[in-house]
Amino acid sequence: MAPGTGVVVQDDFTPRALSQPGSYDRRRTEVFLLTFVGYVACYLVRNNTAVASGLLVTEEGWTPLDVGLVLTGFTVTYGLAKLVMGVVVDRSSLRVGYGAALIVSALVCAAMGFVPHVVAMTAAMAVIGLAQGVCAPASLATLGAWYPPWQRASRVAVWNTSQNVGAALLPLLVMGAMLALGVHHWSLAYWVPGALALGAGVWVLLRGGDRPWREGYPTLPERYGPDALPEVRGSTEASYWRLVRIHVVGNRLLLALAVLNALLYLLRFGVLNWIPLYTMTEVGLSVPEAGLVMAVYEWAAVPGALLFALVAHRWPNRMAMAGAAGLVVLAFGLLGYSVADNRVEVFVMAGLLGALTYGPQVVINILTLNFVSPRAMGVAVGFVGLGGYLVGEVVANLGMPTLAEQLGWGRAFVALAAISAVAALIYWELRRAERRTVPSR
Repeated sequence: MAPGTGVVVQDDFTPRALSQPGSYDRRRTEVFLLTFVGYVACYLVRNNTAVASGLLVTEEGWTPLDVGLVLTGFTVTYGLAKLVMGVVVDRSSLRVGYGAALIVSALVCAAMGFVPHVVAMTAAMAVIGLAQGVCAPASLATLGAWYPPWQRASRVAVWNTSQNVGAALLPLLVMGAMLALGVHHWSLAYWVPGALALGAGVWVLLRGGDRPWREGYPTLPERYGPDALPEVRGSTEASYWRLVRIHVVGNRLLLALAVLNALLYLLRFGVLNWIPLYTMTEVGLSVPEAGLVMAVYEWAAVPGALLFALVAHRWPNRMAMAGAAGLVVLAFGLLGYSVADNRVEVFVMAGLLGALTYGPQVVINILTLNFVSPRAMGVAVGFVGLGGYLVGEVVANLGMPTLAEQLGWGRAFVALAAISAVAALIYWELRRAERRTVPSR
């Protein structure tokens, strides 16, 4: 029975020749590596304008509002595209879609280095947002097709660190290129990452993974038995759109995850996007120090996500409880961050917040894959992710400064702590559904 629907259907996987059975694990490892590297490259061509913002203001006469407008061009189209492209991903080749999207993103990013005009660059970022709407659904659908539920959680958790690696690597690559070439020009923030992302896109297009049965490998039920598709099944008689209507849009568990994802994005960007302003005005940090705090926030997310990966490996059907626990600790961390008044405290609390914000977000991806039929994984990822950008990040960008102006930054972060506690309660309510859906191993 599909969770939250009361309808039982059976997934249709056409049996394929089980060619080269000994190479399955090797190919799966390659697919995982390509999926990881591809998503690192996605983050090399997203926040380039933020990295180049200082030079754009001083060299091209931009205002902070101009920078914000360009960044918003990506946010809006990406949030919508994840849902639409999720449908495309479910009905097409994962390898071709992923590789092509990354190549388009890389070429558009590199072209931005030639055109320092706000409207043109906003349009370019909107195109990148549309293209990259393919990447997250394709990545997670790929992992869902190659790993059974009891292995899937830990792999998704490790894959999730790719966004932190890419986000932290981007400014380092740009600064390194400027130092190596002796040229401090904003265009390098687009050309260098764009070239690297283009190479990664070609690699994914040529060697990336598709669903295993499309490559002549066994399906998950053929390799692992019926438990490889626990509790969530789709019928040969059920059309794709009926599956989406009943098992995605009508799935109360996915609706809960969509709300939860919006709250987690609000927590994530409510801290990250305002680190420079908060630390510089309230704590007295310099511009380089504020940038370093942002780097600490991103890098700390990697061990945080890996910790959740270890939990997922040991208790694959206890991830909702892990998410709830992490958010409770995050709430206390936000309270500590709100009263931090010196450099050491700010750096320590930023690291704690980074680790505890991204860890529970890993759980969102894991549960999304486990609560839906494999035939609709792509659109499910887009559906759950829609609120993250269109609601969570937008509220973080507009609501946090408004709240800080009215009540002060300290109370704004106290409000985030309350939101973290609410999100923990939602995770807690999902724990029984997860235990029914995912077998313990």
